[in-house]
Amino acid sequence: MAKEEEKKNPIARSVDFTRESWAELKKVHHPTREETINLTVRVFGMVFMFAVFLGLTDFFVGWMMQNILT
Repeated sequence: MAKEEEKKNPIARSVDFTRESWAELKKVHHPTREETINLTVRVFGMVFMFAVFLGLTDFFVGWMMQNILT
């Protein structure tokens, strides 16, 4: 198969590439507006939870270090 592809001229290979690319683009699933909003809210929720967790962890470790050093 590779040898056959090498024998084709550049224009034929370009046409084949374009056809194959177009066929692949037809398979792409674009999310609906509701799916996009739902996933965005989930991402923001997870970011908020991690921020709270890291903030509390930082506060606790800082408080512990202050008590140990003084």
